Amino acid sequence: FVFFRIRFVFQSNSMGCCGSNGAEPPPSSINADTFSTCIITWNVNAKAPPEEEAIEELFHHDGISLDCYVVCLQEIVDLNAKNLIKSNETNIRLWDEKIAHLLNSSAVPYVKL
Repeated sequence: FVFFRIRFVFQSNSMGCCGSNGAEPPPSSINADTFSTCIITWNVNAKAPPEEEAIEELFHHDGISLDCYVVCLQEIVDLNAKNLIKSNETNIRLWDEKIAHLLNSSAVPYVKL
């Protein structure tokens, strides 16, 4: 999953990345010197997400508001023959909803890309 703060997401058209009015985003919209990213990897062993309190510290950094979160979850479904053919997407949905809820409790919401 990749989540960006809304201020960094622009609509795209056939000409490339543009602002919502069709113009190029202003240069100050994305500042590479201050752009902050958190990358989280976790082998969840086919488990549903735990209570929010158990993973909240992964997404809240002492009040620092990060611009982007990249969340890599390994073994989100049971690794068995049945799931190789047709995976059960319940855990995927549960993790997606839990992470989105944790991130969107801030003043400037995130959007999943």
